[in-house]
Amino acid sequence: GAARDADSVAVCLKKSLKIASAAQQAAATTGAGAGDALALFITLLNKYLYFFEQGCPSVTPTVLRGLLEVISNELSSGEVQMPPDVEAYYSATLRHIRHQKAKGGEAGARYDGLTV
Repeated sequence: GAARDADSVAVCLKKSLKIASAAQQAAATTGAGAGDALALFITLLNKYLYFFEQGCPSVTPTVLRGLLEVISNELSSGEVQMPPDVEAYYSATLRHIRHQKAKGGEAGARYDGLTV
């Protein structure tokens, strides 16, 4: 049923987050691959947003804020050179969030907890 699917989604997304975190740790240790790790977090943010929009109960604004914070911290460190395609993808993601917030109504209210 839907609850079981939501649980499966949560498990899969959490595993993906662990992989991205491991890539981030490896990049911090070796000094290589930080852009790739950041790209993973941005891709994950988009996956989380998809399931957030689908009403998956395990994907909350708190989880999304956490991902946005990780990405923002990585970018503000100045140590990560983001490839142009990843930068464009992230910009499009932020535009999407802003657009959803601007919609108003129930759809916009879901995004009120997100600051971009």
